[in-house]
Amino acid sequence: MSTVEGLDLAAALIGERWRVGSTVLEVAQIRLPCYKLGIRLGDPRFPQRFQHVGRMGAYLRVVQEGDVGAGDAIEIVFRPTHGVSLSTMLESLSDDTQARRLPRAGYLPKFWQRVAEGR
Repeated sequence: MSTVEGLDLAAALIGERWRVGSTVLEVAQIRLPCYKLGIRLGDPRFPQRFQHVGRMGAYLRVVQEGDVGAGDAIEIVFRPTHGVSLSTMLESLSDDTQARRLPRAGYLPKFWQRVAEGR
């Protein structure tokens, strides 16, 4: 796992593409904390509280393989116009209006398809 400093993941759009080193990555979906984090910290409610404050990660898909090194800059090389961000995904878990926006992003994993359909 790696981290990025100074990047606003909440504003990253689904399908946005980043060049990091010689690799091109695409923002696929939000990464939410799972129950295992609560087990590790001895607090089963921790993941829910963590999610509530909007701390998130992102799952990325590799579009073009290449080399990535510590300190490589992240350059946004494509930004879709649909406006569906990682923040939108998070908000859609409790807001039906946001959930209805999800299909604008195009391909969605099955879980997010169910969220968009109202579960």
